[in-house]
Amino acid sequence: MKRIVLLIVGLVLILQMTSGGIANAGRVTGSGTKDLWRSICFETPEKRVVHCENGLIVNFTSLNVGNRQNDNAEKNPNCYWFKAGMLGIIYEIGVQGVDVELTNTTDKLMVIKWSESSLALGTFTGVPFVSGMKYKDAGNPAATPNTIIPPKGNAAVSLFISEIYYDDFREKWNSEYTPVCVDKSLKATIYMKVLDPVGNSMYCVAESPNIVIPQSAIDKIIKK
Repeated sequence: MKRIVLLIVGLVLILQMTSGGIANAGRVTGSGTKDLWRSICFETPEKRVVHCENGLIVNFTSLNVGNRQNDNAEKNPNCYWFKAGMLGIIYEIGVQGVDVELTNTTDKLMVIKWSESSLALGTFTGVPFVSGMKYKDAGNPAATPNTIIPPKGNAAVSLFISEIYYDDFREKWNSEYTPVCVDKSLKATIYMKVLDPVGNSMYCVAESPNIVIPQSAIDKIIKK
């Protein structure tokens, strides 16, 4: 009987240790955790440039990143998170959007119709929030502006997750984040509707390299 009890206790302990390891897979600790977001980058920078068939070149230049309070982050085994302060507030390390440079290599004007385009980033897929918009118009196709690129010209655009809300307590606008994945699978995909001067259209798809936190950055400023 004692052997059975000991066996059951042992199995329970093993299950607890295993479940804890999974739940805490992305937890980071140490004095540098709050600044780890600064290390988020594209895993393969040499693959940031995408050439579309219509002569449009998309260059993923940088990322909009940061920390966001999320009490449920520790339940996600595939995201990086940490606790801060005496209360142990939980923050996840994530991405709000991407910066791109669009180059028109043709002799004709190009128009990117963002209201009929889409940004896929993590669990979000939808019309992007384009730099220069009003926060209250986030996610509204009718209020989403176009980007005009002259012949042989270029344009810099920032695209964000359009789930933006007003925080009454802090009295400021906040944008949703998608967490950086422990398995390095996070990437951004932009589906752009491109118009020429006579109204002909085609879709250009640009996919970024994987978005990661380099192991070297983790080893340098935190303790796993």
